[in-house]
Amino acid sequence: MIIDRFLDQTYKHFYKQRDAANMERERLGLEIAKRFLKHQGFERIVEHPKNLTKSRFGIDMLAVKDGETYLFEVKATEPSYLGFALKRAPFEISKQSTNAKYRKEIEKIHPPVKYIGAIVVTYHYSWRYLNRYQLYFWVNRYGKRENY
Repeated sequence: MIIDRFLDQTYKHFYKQRDAANMERERLGLEIAKRFLKHQGFERIVEHPKNLTKSRFGIDMLAVKDGETYLFEVKATEPSYLGFALKRAPFEISKQSTNAKYRKEIEKIHPPVKYIGAIVVTYHYSWRYLNRYQLYFWVNRYGKRENY
């Protein structure tokens, strides 16, 4: 129901107000990610943690499960951009979590950050009749270096 409502709103904006459509898409991605994490048993979920994010840019979500803290980057995209999003999301959260701008604040979080992750939601936001949604979930230990 949330996705259908979102698609109605986004479709109205898609051709005339691209920025508005992108904001709606981001909002939907965060909402889906939050519900997914709740379903997975995460106890506390905070969108755009205030101490880490002064604007809508930066780390998208902080979540706690079994006494361990996770930082997430959330991407909502069309399926045609899936490959790009699957590479970009882990790269962004790794870069943000090691950025000096956020590092001191990340180290203050209790319980300490143990994992970073990415959630990518795909759907045809410009072609509602296709109505196909998929969710990709990636998690890695915080501080571990990987190539993307």
